[in-house]
Order: sequence, then structure tokens, then C-alpha cells
Amino acid sequence: MPQPKPKKSFYTTKEVADVIGVTAPTIIKWVKEGRVGASKTPGGHRRIAHAELVRLSEECGQAFRAYPTEVQVADTRILVVDHEEDFADMVAEFLDLQPDITAVCTIELVDVGIQLVRFRPTVVLCAIDLPGISLASIAQQVAELGARFVLMTNVRTRHQISLCEDLAGDVLIEKPMTLDSLLQVIRPT
Repeated sequence: MPQPKPKKSFYTTKEVADVIGVTAPTIIKWVKEGRVGASKTPGGHRRIAHAELVRLSEECGQAFRAYPTEVQVADTRILVVDHEEDFADMVAEFLDLQPDITAVCTIELVDVGIQLVRFRPTVVLCAIDLPGISLASIAQQVAELGARFVLMTNVRTRHQISLCEDLAGDVLIEKPMTLDSLLQVIRPT
């Protein structure tokens, strides 16, 4: 008997973790160890093919009862833009674990514009020192979306504070930051 066609071809680490019954960081670890095959999106997120999900579920002894349905996009959609790929990926993966947040990241100028149009973020978390990327252009697109513009910096200077104000940034935060403090900025009370 032929299997039904999957509703999706690729899954996020969180979706795979939910099916397998482990955490998303465990799936990421297994990908790094080579136990799980995955590809990366242009934005640096890991995606796991449907066939790999089926294989992994059998390996882990999980009955693959049904194909996961399309993920509901959360009310808070965050686009992380940073040239430090590992940092951007880690922040997006952490935020994506929150039940009320969907997060994606990018390090490419072309991908920023695409993500702003397709993903329509409610918050853009952007490094202030992006080489070759016009922050003014990003700020204009963010304003047109009505999204919050949160800028990040490695070193907080008067010039960067002024730049944040000029770009109508909501807040300028300093890296490194704790992930909990980042959530407080993203979810103002």
C-alpha cells in the first residue's frame, strides 16, 4: 500500500524534535554529530527532509502515526539579521523554541529583503555594524511593515546610540546579552 504524500518536504529542528520526543537542541546536536542528515537554508537554519524524519523516527522507535501538519506561524515573527552566522543561528533557534515566537535568521543582504516581504516580521533584530548592508534601507522597510526595529551592537557608543535614533530603532542592545534579557526586550511589558 503506498504511503500518503507528506504535507511538507522539509521540517525545522523543532518540528522533528516534537515528532521524535526530544528537544530541538538534541536534534541540532545529532545533526552536528552526523546522526541526522540536514541541509541549511540561505538564512542558516537547519531543515530536515521528510525521508530523514521517517528514518529517524524508526531508528528512535517512535511510531510515526501521522505526518506533521503545517506549523502555525506565531503572532510574534522575528527576523534576526547579523553577519556573525553562529550568533544569528543560535538566537533564532532559541527564539523559535518559544511557543509564541517564530524566528528566522539571515546573514545575506539579498535574503533580508526577501525575508521582509515573505516572512513579514513583527520584530527585526539587526546588528548595527553589518558590512555592505544599508541599515537605512532596512529601517525604511521595517517602518513600512510597522515592525519593531531592535538594533544590536558589540560596543555601545554615542555614535551608535545616535544612529539607532536616526534609524527610528526601538532599542539598542549590547552583545553579548543573555537570552532571557533578549526575550524581555522582544516582549515588553
